[in-house]
Amino acid sequence: TPSNSSAASDVYKRQVIGCGKTTTAVTLTNLFPESWGHIQNDDIHGKDKSMLMKKSLELLSQPNMKCVFVDRNNHQFRERKELFEWVDDLKEAYLPYDQNIKIIGISFAPYDKIDTIKRVTMKRVLARGDNHQTIKLEKYGEKKVLGIMSGFWKRYQPVNVNRSPDDMFDLMINLDFDNSEHSTLSNVETILHQIHDKYPILLPEIPESDKINEAFTKSLEYKPPK
Repeated sequence: TPSNSSAASDVYKRQVIGCGKTTTAVTLTNLFPESWGHIQNDDIHGKDKSMLMKKSLELLSQPNMKCVFVDRNNHQFRERKELFEWVDDLKEAYLPYDQNIKIIGISFAPYDKIDTIKRVTMKRVLARGDNHQTIKLEKYGEKKVLGIMSGFWKRYQPVNVNRSPDDMFDLMINLDFDNSEHSTLSNVETILHQIHDKYPILLPEIPESDKINEAFTKSLEYKPPK
């Protein structure tokens, strides 16, 4: 429980390319536009990699802001470790000293379904073409895009909450990979229920189904910046 009256959370998404993580994040921020925010690593430019966390903590420090999605492909142990180090180094520059941040991880890729996830995510990435900030099918071509994804999978290190740094998450939400058209809605509902159960001060009530559907429909209109 936070040491002051407001709840503050950073949500780190540990995911794979094409798993629907941005649509999930946008749906959730559509549900709570005044209090949940979203910072994407693809929007960060320059050599200072910690700028992702600086911008996330800056957003989290805003009045009424309770939760920020720190959106990056944290597919290796070293990347997850980096996030925790940034929080430790930077949080007091943006938040009151007694503000207690709860760090929530979201895993989109269960290891026992890796072969299916590889096949489906490659199909999704090719189908979306240039509707992504960094992986542009028209620019790179199919062979290059598939090469980028293959390299990603070779480096992939699944979450292991029994070892560092993954044992440092206050909550790890493991999503089941579902290739149905309702997969994002299922992800959103799982995230909402688990956060509500663990941190009711952050999420006192779960929105009605029609509100969730409305937020999801709106998320499909999202276009990444050029």
